[in-house]
Amino acid sequence: MSRAHRIGLPDIVDIYHFVTRKSVEKDILERAKKKMVLDHLVIQNLNAEGRLEKETKRDSTFDKF
Repeated sequence: MSRAHRIGLPDIVDIYHFVTRKSVEKDILERAKKKMVLDHLVIQNLNAEGRLEKETKRDSTFDKF
């Protein structure tokens, strides 16, 4: 994958991952997907101070009480 794309080249590169059932590769991909979800839920929602930002209006209405 690292050699398929070169910095400065405008060509589009398609990358295919061939994974078989009950293999180490499948387990690795599943763990990578879980890590991406955690990254999105936690790290992407942090503000500059490292605190979670509020996402919904519902949270802010309950803070008033």
